[in-house]
Amino acid sequence: MNLSHDGILRSALDRRALTHTLKPSPGAGFEDLPRVEAACLAAARACGFETAAHAIVSMPNDLPDALLVERFDIRQDRNDRRKIAMEDMASVRGVPPSGKYEGSIEQAARALRGVSSDADADVAASLGRAVFAWLIADGDFHLKNMAVLRVVPDGARNFSSVRLAPTFDAVTARAFPSFEDKDLALSLAGKRNRLLSKDFFRAGKTMGISSQEASDCVESLCSRLSAFLEEREPASDLVGRAFDIWKRRIETTAG
Repeated sequence: MNLSHDGILRSALDRRALTHTLKPSPGAGFEDLPRVEAACLAAARACGFETAAHAIVSMPNDLPDALLVERFDIRQDRNDRRKIAMEDMASVRGVPPSGKYEGSIEQAARALRGVSSDADADVAASLGRAVFAWLIADGDFHLKNMAVLRVVPDGARNFSSVRLAPTFDAVTARAFPSFEDKDLALSLAGKRNRLLSKDFFRAGKTMGISSQEASDCVESLCSRLSAFLEEREPASDLVGRAFDIWKRRIETTAG
């Protein structure tokens, strides 16, 4: 979609700039998917992660509301002369799209360390993102929902910055019927379910992160997500179900 400067949302198919992605409800029991994803993105931002700007928008003909997400891999305006390339972690790892659920968070972090222009910060952030994915029961935190942004400044010939991209496509899969048992998309410390704080410490060690830093990460995210839940009323019954899942995950992980 294209969101013009005068606030009108139009199709981007007619040679307009693709500034936003519209994510309508797929229906068939997933009418509230946009609201659940919006809640997950809002929680990610409250937990300190950079996220794409987003909003719930109404749809015509009595269709369920949709989620509108601003693209973060494009230039900000006509005066922005940078070149920006987004590459997902499947590509970084040399894994075909069909293998996006294969491997571990630790392997993704190793690949990230090999390309990032601030490897320590990005690897630490990737552990945080894994903790967050566990806390919100995001079963689709796979290699194509992790990415890096490569940036070439105006007039330069090479990438000056390669950094972990903002959080996107975060959804509490377990809130939906038939997905109640969905595990983590990628393993962590050899597990995809029943994770405890010690598993994040073990994974952090493999990723080159100290036990204290991993402990601080888990404690901070549990605290910040709890604060978010105390301040936010669920936008629907299904979002409320997601919130209940988050609360249980915080209790078992923090304990």
